[in-house]
Amino acid sequence: MARRRPRTASLAGCALWLGLALPVFAAAQTPFHERQRVLEAEARERAGDLAGAQRILQEVLTARPADLSAILMLERVSRSAGDLESVLPWIERALAAAPEQAVLRQVHLRILGDLGRTREVGLAGAEWIRSAPRELSPYREFALALARIGARDSALAILERGRRAAGGPPALAAELADLHAVQGRWALAAGEWMRVARQGPAFKALLIEKLRLHASTAAPGIRLLVDSLWRPGAPPELGALAAVAATYAGDEMRARQIAAEVLALVDSRARRELAESLAQAAREAGRPGLASWSYEQLLDAVPAAEWVPLALPIAQFHLSRGDTVAATAVLQRTVDRAPPGSPTHRSASALLLEVRAARGEGAEARALLEEYARRHPKDASLPRLAAVVAAAHLRAGDRRGAEKILERFLSAEPSDAKALGLLAAVRGRIALYEGKWDEARDALRLAASALTGVTRTEAIELVSLLEACTPNECRALAAALRAIEAGEVAEGAARVLVLPKEESGARPGLLLWAARHAQAARLPLAAPLLEAALRDHPQAAEAPAALLGLAEMAAAEPGGMARAQAMLERLILEYPGSALVPLARRRLEELRTRVPSS
Repeated sequence: MARRRPRTASLAGCALWLGLALPVFAAAQTPFHERQRVLEAEARERAGDLAGAQRILQEVLTARPADLSAILMLERVSRSAGDLESVLPWIERALAAAPEQAVLRQVHLRILGDLGRTREVGLAGAEWIRSAPRELSPYREFALALARIGARDSALAILERGRRAAGGPPALAAELADLHAVQGRWALAAGEWMRVARQGPAFKALLIEKLRLHASTAAPGIRLLVDSLWRPGAPPELGALAAVAATYAGDEMRARQIAAEVLALVDSRARRELAESLAQAAREAGRPGLASWSYEQLLDAVPAAEWVPLALPIAQFHLSRGDTVAATAVLQRTVDRAPPGSPTHRSASALLLEVRAARGEGAEARALLEEYARRHPKDASLPRLAAVVAAAHLRAGDRRGAEKILERFLSAEPSDAKALGLLAAVRGRIALYEGKWDEARDALRLAASALTGVTRTEAIELVSLLEACTPNECRALAAALRAIEAGEVAEGAARVLVLPKEESGARPGLLLWAARHAQAARLPLAAPLLEAALRDHPQAAEAPAALLGLAEMAAAEPGGMARAQAMLERLILEYPGSALVPLARRRLEELRTRVPSS
């Protein structure tokens, strides 16, 4: 005799089918003329004519009271119009025509709840249960409507009643867990989540979604669930859920420990599934370290044929969190494994080249560029890659090496704007180092117009300085920039600090520029640079920024709070027209309300 499927599973499947099939079902039940009218109403809605859309939908419902497409659209349009109450007569007519339609009853309860009609919610829910006492949907939707209006105890009672009448212990477990979690009943919530987990793989996604939604508020309950899921002798599939649950509970160490134990017990397919689930949960929970570890397990779990397409997104994840070491390792393995000449090999090679160049590995980047050019001599990205490698050589102080790269790998000017901007930035720096101030300014101006983000900001800053610099200041800027890019920030900043104030063209801006580099390198020289800008050039446009920078530095020092506040007050009073005044006011208020540390 065939085993009877549990009612909960079949009803869940029906609910899922209904949600997916509803638009198609509704369209199939609507004659052509009414379908056209509904489409016309949708067009009116998109155009902002909500009243016109409502009128058309009401005409459709006059002819066909239970038209689901028209009812659902009327609810949406009326919500947008702030006229939800007007839908009630139409939904009541629809229910009179088709009382068996669960979707109509669901919409009715939702509208009554949103309108705050507590008594009518109770009547409508009770009527639905009377009409279908052995189905789960009436209990579930009635309870959700009650919970939305704050009647959580009543909602709990309805769910328990539904469990007894229609499904047995596993039924409505997810909904009961939600209510218990909202009310802080962690042990009960964990027990219900455990019931969801035991219903099999089909319910795994449901449980994970519930845990994700409750992660910020229900960590105690989720930890109890982890205890229940992963016990001695528990099957590995429950251990996999426990690792994901521990991640959402914020217990990264336990998640990794459980995952490691499960990974040692299962086959490659299950290892991949767990690693992917854990990585996704870790990213959603803001645990990048755990996500990185999970990706390592994923790459170890899959064969070479599956490894390659997974690697690039993982490398990009490592780069997004600044882990160039991990990214380089993944990209190098991808280049080694992917078929030469394939799209993946090409993309991984280009990205690896850029990462090595950014890390200052100029020789390695150049070798990769030569190999890339040999394999893909007509590739459109070659000019951009050449500019990236040339910039790496410039940062290392090898100006001639940068020039040679451009000479060798650029047969024509690129058409791509980003590549053109990167090349202009490199050429501008080369011209600056060679003392060709006008040529440097023009190239950097082109770079600023073509680039975005930090590189654009740097180009704009250099253009502004060059436009104001005296020849002596231009030479100091070139020497300082060369030193800073070579990692000798103190030496570069010192070259700016010793500039004579009497020969000032861009000295205030140069001092501010050097101070920012010194601050980024955590050098004490930042304060003297800012003080010089403020002391020697009190009327310059850079003076308020220097004062704000000094105030922030003082606020970070022990006992410097009062000094920081005095500087901010000075900025507000002495430079009332500065764009930094609103920021100074906000910072001053923050410092005044900050509780002193003991």
